[in-house]
Amino acid sequence: MKLSVMTLGCPSWDLETVIRRVAEYGYDGIDFRGVGDQLDVTRLPAFTTDAATTRRLLADHGLSVSGISSSIRVCDPALHAESLDEAKRTIDAALAVGAPNIRVFGEGRPDVDGYAVAARAGVDCMQAILALPDAARLR
Repeated sequence: MKLSVMTLGCPSWDLETVIRRVAEYGYDGIDFRGVGDQLDVTRLPAFTTDAATTRRLLADHGLSVSGISSSIRVCDPALHAESLDEAKRTIDAALAVGAPNIRVFGEGRPDVDGYAVAARAGVDCMQAILALPDAARLR
């Protein structure tokens, strides 16, 4: 069985420290939910312009990226455009570092919009995300 750790548990570590310690502690992979004080890894050069360096550093330590945990909230119709924007960035970052998965949140407002609206928003948003270019390249 392969084991992975999420970076949410080590918010004070920089990327190199995360990778070094995760390998040292015997894990096989990392789920990135931020690095340092930046929760959205798509805003970090290590997952965009410097992604090749990040991949090489991970490979040098025998690690893979199990996923990227985003802040995408699919069941809130008011956040549809924002969720699609983040999904585009996250798909690019995931592919750049070899992550096969992206984690999203339901988090709608059923108390305000009702459960049927929140559920429909979730379906619509996920269908729109899965229709984005390159989304099919992820598992």
